[in-house]
Parts: sequence; C-alpha cells; structure tokens
Amino acid sequence: MSLLTIIFIGLAAGLVLQTIGYLWSRHKNRVDVVDVFWGLTITVIVFALQVAQPTLNPTVIIAESLVVIWGLRLSHHIYRRFIKSSSVDKRYLELISRWPKGHLQIQIFTKIFGLQAALATIVALPIIAIHYYQPTLQPIVMLGTVVWLIGFIFESVADTQLKNFLISGKHGELMTSGLWRYSRHPNYFGEIVMWWGIMLISFATPGWWLGIIGASLITYLICFVSGIPLAEKSTSQKAGWLEYKRQTSILIPLPKRSDRL
Repeated sequence: MSLLTIIFIGLAAGLVLQTIGYLWSRHKNRVDVVDVFWGLTITVIVFALQVAQPTLNPTVIIAESLVVIWGLRLSHHIYRRFIKSSSVDKRYLELISRWPKGHLQIQIFTKIFGLQAALATIVALPIIAIHYYQPTLQPIVMLGTVVWLIGFIFESVADTQLKNFLISGKHGELMTSGLWRYSRHPNYFGEIVMWWGIMLISFATPGWWLGIIGASLITYLICFVSGIPLAEKSTSQKAGWLEYKRQTSILIPLPKRSDRL
C-alpha cells in the first residue's frame, strides 16, 4: 500500500465523519457543531490507518495514542461548551452571511465540513508518516513525546482555568490569572506544542517533511486564521483589554512586562 493511498484513506475517513457532522448540524440547526468534530476527525483518521494497515509498532502505538488522547479530550471539552449554548457561534453566522445566497447548504457542506476534513488530513500528515514508515524507538521519539506532554499539560490546564473562570459568572471579564497571566492564549500555545511534538516523532521517518507540513499548517491556522485572531476580536471589547494586551505575551508564556521592569 502506497503512502498516497494511506493519505487518501485518511481523507475518506475524515469526509465520512464530517458528513455525519453535517447531518447532525442540520438536525440541530447549529453549523458550529463542526468545532466538536475537529479533534474527532483526526482521531477517526488514526483509527482508519490502523484498519487499513494494522501495526503494533511501538513508535506508532505511542504516537497514535497521543493523538487520540488529544482528539478525544479536545472534542469533549468543545462538546461541553457546545451543549451549554443555545445559539450559533457568531463567527459562523458572519462567515455564512458573506456567501452567495444560492445553494447555501451545499456551500456549508463544502466550505465548512468538507474543508475541515481536508485540513484535518493535512494536519494529520505527521501521524500518517509515522504510521506508514513505522520507525523504531529512537531518542527523537522520546523527545517528541516529552514535548507533546508539555503541550498537553498547557492546553488542559489553560482550558480548565478558563472553564472555571466562566462558571464563576465572569463572562464579561478578562481571564488574566493562572497561565493566562503569562500568555493571552496558553491553550493555543499548548495545542501548537503538542503538534510540534508529533512532528518531532515523525523526524524518525523518511517522511519527516510531512511532519513539517502538518505542524506548520496547524500553527498557521491558530496564529493567523481561526484561532488567535478570532479570539482577540472577541475579547478586545472587554474592559482592561488594552492594558492586558500591552503587558502580556500573545502566545509564548512569558513574565508580564510590568514584572520584567
């Protein structure tokens, strides 16, 4: 089985799950359910790889376990947030409002759900390379695992801190404590670090360049497309934003500028 075939199997699995997500969105009349399916799509791609090309290679099992843990935790976190809201995320309403009015459902399926399946497959390229080449355990594999663990802790702790902050009824206020004191987006920092950890593991294979593509895409999406820019747009209306922005690193956790004086 060729590498290209494995990639297309991953894409097909992602499209199947995104089709299910689209049908659910029609049932709920909530296009933003697509966010719940992001982590699940990459998780399903991993399972599809194992079905198509079963292996118990230790490096593959380690790397795929890390990705599955990431995907399930993230989807569960987003799902809990999704069910607590009765309205569609404004980001999607604004996006759809700019589209031509004809064949709207076809556009929603292709431009949101279909696109996410394609993006998920590209982001999953490092794990696809690891699965295909099945490298032996090497120091770079252990290093990548440690890097992934650091990212996982950052994202999990940051998400938990933000969830508890919102539960306390502070929806209109800025979250500036915990990890959020040192980074305006510690959860996104953790997300990027996790995928760079998977990329490092892929360096044990001849397909290391696929790892770079996948990690670069998720970094680009978070930093310049759907992650930080949209989050900053949402929080910029809150009191104290300009001072928080001035003093706090946008991504990499650093001491506040006032603490460095």
